[in-house]
Amino acid sequence: MQKIWPGPIKERGGKVLIRILTREKTRNFTNVYLLFTTRIFSYLYRKKILKIYKNSQIHNSHKDVLKKLFLLLFFSFFPFGLPAAIAAPALNEDIQQIDLTRMMSVFDPAGRTLSPEDLDAPTYRDQFKPLSADLAAGFGGPLWLRIDLTVAHGGGGQWWLEFGPPYVNSVRLYSKDKNGSYSYKEAGSQVAPTMRDLAYRNPVFFLDLEERQEPQHLYVLLQTKTTRALFATLWRPPAFATSKLWEGLLFGIFFGGLIITALSNAIFGLYLKTRLYLVYAAYVFCSALTQSLGMGFAATWLPLSLFHPLVGMGMALGIGFGAEMLRVARADLHYPRLFRDYVNISWILAIGASLIAVSGAFQIASPLIQATYFAQAVFTCIISYKLLRKGEAAAYYYLGAFLVQILSAPVFIAHNAGLIEGNSISRNILPFSTYLHIILMNLAVIRQVKTMREERKRAQDDLVRHLRHSEHSLEIKVAQRTRALESEISRRRIIEQELSVAHDKLTEALKTEREAWESQRQFFLTVSHDFGAPLGILEAGLHAPGPAHPRRQQQMQRAVAELIDIVEQCLVIERFESSGAFFPKPAIPLQDIIDYAAKRTQRLAAEHSLLIQPAAPGLHVAGDELWLQMMLANVMTNAIVHTAPGTQVSLVAAQRLEWIDIVVRDNGEGMPEDELAQLFTRFRRGRHAKAKGSGLGLYLVRQIAQRHGGVVEVANIVPHGLEIRISLPRADASRIPDATNGGAA
Repeated sequence: MQKIWPGPIKERGGKVLIRILTREKTRNFTNVYLLFTTRIFSYLYRKKILKIYKNSQIHNSHKDVLKKLFLLLFFSFFPFGLPAAIAAPALNEDIQQIDLTRMMSVFDPAGRTLSPEDLDAPTYRDQFKPLSADLAAGFGGPLWLRIDLTVAHGGGGQWWLEFGPPYVNSVRLYSKDKNGSYSYKEAGSQVAPTMRDLAYRNPVFFLDLEERQEPQHLYVLLQTKTTRALFATLWRPPAFATSKLWEGLLFGIFFGGLIITALSNAIFGLYLKTRLYLVYAAYVFCSALTQSLGMGFAATWLPLSLFHPLVGMGMALGIGFGAEMLRVARADLHYPRLFRDYVNISWILAIGASLIAVSGAFQIASPLIQATYFAQAVFTCIISYKLLRKGEAAAYYYLGAFLVQILSAPVFIAHNAGLIEGNSISRNILPFSTYLHIILMNLAVIRQVKTMREERKRAQDDLVRHLRHSEHSLEIKVAQRTRALESEISRRRIIEQELSVAHDKLTEALKTEREAWESQRQFFLTVSHDFGAPLGILEAGLHAPGPAHPRRQQQMQRAVAELIDIVEQCLVIERFESSGAFFPKPAIPLQDIIDYAAKRTQRLAAEHSLLIQPAAPGLHVAGDELWLQMMLANVMTNAIVHTAPGTQVSLVAAQRLEWIDIVVRDNGEGMPEDELAQLFTRFRRGRHAKAKGSGLGLYLVRQIAQRHGGVVEVANIVPHGLEIRISLPRADASRIPDATNGGAA
């Protein structure tokens, strides 16, 4: 193997490697890239990083981590500067696995449609160019490759031919059959799993090789919208199975770490309602989605039409969520306007690239997204460096995470564009850098959470001290204010008591005055109304010319009777109220009171249907017989005069425990509900009352009932009518007269 540096090594440390590599004169892109990165590391390590160490308050353990991180990044990409050895041995029984990349040659048909038979012709056979490394031809049209195999003794039998990378759309393998004609098999990310020899993430073909002295030619047609990269490995089946077992274990660890990281952050974000965790979970999920699709793990079940759109969307959304992740280093606090504009621009680019990928132009979206990734990484490193100088502890992990992308992105982009030769490291640079990037991002998030926890604790301690001081000051002020308030409350309580007494007296006086004035007003209204009609009749009769007519005399007599009745009612009310005491009277038969009321109202009920049910024998009430007779007669009279002719009026009396209920019902129109409560008020008449009256009858009924220890209730009857219920205490048995001798107890 050719050395890339001459001479002995005499210096120490990292300067040795830098001085040796800078003396190498080569045009190999990877060596130029290595020289460029070593100069960057040297400058940062000797200049800028030392200033950060001196001017910042980063813990010593963190400084050691940062130093080791730069050394790790440097030596991770060191193998790109080493040339690959060329080996093309013949297949024999000792070989279990061989890299066929350097046994292949490539030919660009430049849009021409050719067949394997055409390629066997001398015209095209000599145009194939041998490959010294993996194929990396960038984006473009179909390519033909030829594999020249020499099968020595013991090298025949079954072999499995594996192509990669997994994201190539279609790989067709042409080989000659026993008849000498070419047939093909096809595999790739855009080929249905049922058409493949093996449902695996990479295109795999089964070969049955024969031992021959002359080389055997295999033609490969590569057609893909992705970058035209290709490598080939020939396996014995047992060796393939063993290799893929370990490969599956490694990828399981890789994707398991990504999924656990995404799920844990999503759960924390939902539980704590923190946007940072949710954004980071989405960022890791986009990385896992892109890697799983790019590595072909979804090729066995994902619909073919969704492959390119999902890859493009996963890569594009990673740009937007990656910009949001600057919150980890708290760029939104130190540079709010810059951060806002940066996030908006990133999301615009992410959405635009997603739309381009979904529309089917993946070959346009992929370079755009990759270039944006690199620019985003550079910008993020600059901002992280500034935040690191401001003392943000999470910024140096963040800086390291995106330095990984800065160093890996050019390799990946140059490999996809066909600017550098491929090898095993360039094939796996993306998953390796992604995993390292996520690890450093995890450390950044953990550090940021720790910083937030420390700040929260300091804020809580400050708040506790402030609250204690405020509490002490408040207690003093409260004690002073309490004493002042107690004195004021005592003074106001005395004033309130005096005002309350004065208010009660004033209220009672106003109530008495109002009741007196209302009674007087009602009395004058009644007198002016009820006296007016009879007096008018008398005046008309007295001034009428000629001898008195009998009809006119009857009208005058009725008018005089009405005046006498009104005057008598007023006198009765005055006499009743002046008595002012209950009536300690003997028991009176209830039937006698009912008979008096029926006889008194017989003339008024001439045009009504009067239904009186006799009381049960032995029912007595205690009280004054005249007042009780007047009470029941007033109720009956009220029911008759306020209902239309032909209406039924009924009276029913019954015993209820120690009470006697006297119920008077009519089937008239009833009364409005709002007037029922005022029915027993003095001088109160209904709005729709048609019959004449003084408004004193029912008032006297309630007063008599209450003086006898009873109650009066009124209610409308459904569907129409009115019911007045008088409930009086049943007379004590000792007061009931003996039926045998008529004596009193």
